[in-house]
Amino acid sequence: VSTQSTWGCTVVEMLTGKAPWPEFASMWAAIYHIANSVGPPSGMPSDLHPLVKDFLNRCFERDVSSRPSARELLDHPFILQWD
Repeated sequence: VSTQSTWGCTVVEMLTGKAPWPEFASMWAAIYHIANSVGPPSGMPSDLHPLVKDFLNRCFERDVSSRPSARELLDHPFILQWD
């Protein structure tokens, strides 16, 4: 599990009060689904601010070569707005 996806999961849980991908009863089913899907978890609120959506999409990027580093995510406008 990457630092980036951990950050994304933390933000999702803070927004929804549930772990990401709550529809899976087993951790292994969730891992299989995550490995074979794209984008952020299901059940995301539809009214998220565009900066939050972009941050989460970057955190959950499956393609390692396209995924920003943790350092790059620290410079994301969603994070910097709290600086």
